[in-house]
Amino acid sequence: MKIYLAVLTLCLLSAQTFAVEENLDEPTQSVEANSSSSRVLRGNYPQIYSSSLHDEMSIKDKYIEGGVYYLRGETNSFGEDEAVNTQQEIILCSNGDKTFTEVAKSSMSKVLFADHDGKVIKDSASIGVLPNQFIADLEEGLTNNANNNTKGRFCYKVNNPDVNYKTVGAENASFCAKGSSTGIFEDPVTRNRCELILDIDLKAGESRYLRQPQGNFRTISQGFVRCANEGLGQPELELISNPSNCGANNASACNFSCIWADNSACSGSVMPRWGGGACGGVGATIFLNDVINIEASRALSFDFQNGTQYEGSAQMNCQSVGETAVWVIVSSNCTEVDE
Repeated sequence: MKIYLAVLTLCLLSAQTFAVEENLDEPTQSVEANSSSSRVLRGNYPQIYSSSLHDEMSIKDKYIEGGVYYLRGETNSFGEDEAVNTQQEIILCSNGDKTFTEVAKSSMSKVLFADHDGKVIKDSASIGVLPNQFIADLEEGLTNNANNNTKGRFCYKVNNPDVNYKTVGAENASFCAKGSSTGIFEDPVTRNRCELILDIDLKAGESRYLRQPQGNFRTISQGFVRCANEGLGQPELELISNPSNCGANNASACNFSCIWADNSACSGSVMPRWGGGACGGVGATIFLNDVINIEASRALSFDFQNGTQYEGSAQMNCQSVGETAVWVIVSSNCTEVDE
């Protein structure tokens, strides 16, 4: 009888498995900007639970592009709705939400073994649940978490009674809270002053590239931030250091900068469609002279009136025309496809 030992053993070894790893069909986009994305550091935590299990569930369509659980449902600092990224952001539980550990424990509690004259014939390394039962229990847990807060995903409980935290406050040491600040810094190149504010609950060890209009300064700030957790206690948000060759004569090598906000950016909320309006993508705000390559979003490239699906891609840039920053489509393709 085939049992699901590997998955269960791994999930029990980690009491802080708090989210589904999302590698689903998301629209891809890349920005060739003054700040290179190659400097982003990735967190080094084990990948225990994969979203490929959604393929075995009746609710799988809710997680792919266009599904009710695909977008975050709240906008970033530029007013754009991003896809949920559980690799990077942490989802906190609200009342009634369940963690992955809670669901796994409940699933295993249904497995009963007879006592053989007091002999221990099963232990934590050999006990298991049938795959179909385990997946059914996972789906039940995800369905339980179907709300605007968790969006059908497993979440993290700050005060988890199943975990024995040895250090006071350790339950808060897994993420940097939304609203955390890097503090005000002065850009060494432009001498403008900026501040970056975190727009999601960012997992410890993870990095995020932020571009934000400033309320208190006439600037737009941009930079790589990291949720640094070098020791015990609450992790802190920090700017990723600039390389040694960053300077006035080599501004493109700098990780962060403050630029004047007036007419310096093309807003993702008004990013144009292409192919005669048939194709559209998830918007992203870019600065003057930036170039963006974006794939058409299936959800945004479907003609409901005619029932027609389109696919394609486009390269766009942000150019200064007169005294205004405008979107320019450099090249594009948009084709009707058979479903």
